[in-house]
Amino acid sequence: MTPARSSRLSEHWRDDEGSMAVWSLGWIVVIALAVFVVASATQVHLERLRLITLADEVALAAADAVDGPSYYGSGAAVIALDDEAVRAHAASRLAADPSRPWITEVSLIDASGSDGQSARIVLGRTVHLPWRIDALAPWSDGIAITATATARAS
Repeated sequence: MTPARSSRLSEHWRDDEGSMAVWSLGWIVVIALAVFVVASATQVHLERLRLITLADEVALAAADAVDGPSYYGSGAAVIALDDEAVRAHAASRLAADPSRPWITEVSLIDASGSDGQSARIVLGRTVHLPWRIDALAPWSDGIAITATATARAS
């Protein structure tokens, strides 16, 4: 190799100096965004599971809340659940609970005695992402989630 050629190669390598820092910074940004997306998706999923559990609990309580004297006094073999009773029991079950402060954010979207023997409950809630970034305009107000549960009275 001639000295002129080796000096051109060394100049070429000196020109690339500092590009590794830009490459590393790019990867750090990509990894940080991936962590943000995974953390956000995990939080929304966990809140959805929590809301599903609460909807199941409320539906079971509404299906079990049968008027005792009318049931035992009539001797009927069929339990009749009406919309008003299901809605009232669901609302009382969703009253503020000190052990679950997040329950005040839950709204009762629908409560009905769907076929007269089943209590159908639909709950909704808005979940906020872990880090509020205004650049995420569609999700800056949170993500709306719903859960539906049906419990049959026996």
